[in-house]
Order: sequence, then C-alpha cells, then structure tokens
Amino acid sequence: MKQTPPLSFLLTTLATVMNMDRVRGDDALPRLAKGMSVEPMRDWMQQPQTELYAALPERFIADWDSTVNTRYGHQEDAALGYNPDKRGRKSHHPLIYEALKSYRLAVPARLPNNQLLLDTLLKLTPEPGHTPDAVNASAVFVAPNQFRVVYDASTDADLKEYQLRGNAGATFKSEDAVVITTNGKKAAREFLSAFALTQPGAKGSVAVYVITNAGNEKGSTPMTITRPAA
Repeated sequence: MKQTPPLSFLLTTLATVMNMDRVRGDDALPRLAKGMSVEPMRDWMQQPQTELYAALPERFIADWDSTVNTRYGHQEDAALGYNPDKRGRKSHHPLIYEALKSYRLAVPARLPNNQLLLDTLLKLTPEPGHTPDAVNASAVFVAPNQFRVVYDASTDADLKEYQLRGNAGATFKSEDAVVITTNGKKAAREFLSAFALTQPGAKGSVAVYVITNAGNEKGSTPMTITRPAA
C-alpha cells in the first residue's frame, strides 16, 4: 500500500514533534498481521487496549466528527448530545455509534477472560432500568464567593450517588453542564462550591442529579446563584 504524499508528510512531522526516529505507516499493521495467527494477534492487541482503557477517566468526552440526525418524539437509542442545529434536542450520531457498538459487542466475544479490559468498556446507553425521580433542591450565596446547595434524600432503591452539575451564567444547559462535585448516597445532603462565582456580579446555574447504579439519572429544577456586586 503506497502512502500518499500528505500522509507521508504528516507521519514525518509527527515523528519530528514527538522526537521519534519514525512513525509506522498505515500499512504496517496489515503486514504484521499477515505473519501471525489469530490467537497470537489477540494476545498482542490485548495489552495496549487494556492499558489504554484503564487509563481513561470515569467520565470523558470522545470528540469524533459524525453526522447528527435530530430526532423528534421517542426513538430508540436517541440521546442528548452535541447538536448545533437543535440544542437540547435528542439525536442519533450513527457513525460513531455503530463503530462503538460493533467494538463493544466484539471485545467480550473475542477476549472473554480479560476482565480488566471488559470492566473499562464504555457504555453507549444506560443499562436497562428506570429513570429516578428528581429531588427538591435549593441554593443560597455564601460570602465571600461560594454557594451552598441542599437537597432532599432520594428514595430510589437503586441510588448510587448525587451529582452537582452547572454552567457559568444565568442559564442552565443540561447538554453543556459540567460535573462540579459528587456526593455518595450516605453523605451529608449539601454541596459547597465557588463554581462560576469568580468576580462580583458573576452568576452560576446548577442542578442536583440523582444517579442510579444502572446509569440512569434525573436532574432537579435548575437554580441560579448570583455573587453580589462589590
């Protein structure tokens, strides 16, 4: 397989930036695989995959380009995500979804004894289960630059934890909200944070999310906190 000039230039540049002698081209793996049987190839691929997925954080964003198909009503596997045209509307991202779905189905079948790797596989959608009820929550400003959020206890039998999520500014956007902090189900039912209140007059919007062991979630009514002007 002959490399095109742009790819060859890219590999040379990458090697220079990373202080490497050279970077193998896209034809290296197929040539290597030709001389290996299936089992040795699986063993060879197993270690880097295990190390890669074990190093990933519990929550992260995989920024892949894909087609965004906006969905209306209730359609299977439609979920909130990146949707620049219809923000807050559920959509399908078929390219990345199908690739990840195929990978997740293939890995357990091919590497059933690698429990460490299996435990790190990503969830495409929450496991089967129910959506928990939202809890009541309230927030107050705490001088000089913090706020306190208190919330009712969830009665959900599958409760795992509570998350405080928020956005800088006066508008809460669930699709863009970041996880500020997390409380276990037995922790004191309050959060204390200085999120977004960086200067006098700053505003932050937050909500308390109930998270179940199955990965399902429900957020409270959003709350907006304002740091008083100096």
